[in-house]
Amino acid sequence: TATINAAPYCRVGNLVHVQVLLTITVGAPSGTIIISLPVAATNSVAGVIIGAALATDSGTAYFHGTPYLASSTTISIHAPASGNEWNGTVPHAWAVGDKIEVSLTYMA
Repeated sequence: TATINAAPYCRVGNLVHVQVLLTITVGAPSGTIIISLPVAATNSVAGVIIGAALATDSGTAYFHGTPYLASSTTISIHAPASGNEWNGTVPHAWAVGDKIEVSLTYMA
């Protein structure tokens, strides 16, 4: 379970900019980590890269990820080092206090 600390977004015409900061509050996530978009994307082609992500392992390690459209309303994050999507053990074993930061830009 995670708490969204902040998720401001700005829409200018069809362009949407989103910043997400969330904190793991109860144990590790199960399955692929999926984040909902505030406005549906017009390009729902699976795999379109739309930003950058950073995982913080309680301030001791940092992991970069690549957010991509999983659907027109959600994103997943690819871990380049492992070739898998972020989940309960990728890019690291999540624990309470770990953070995920995501910056996105896409067309709505």
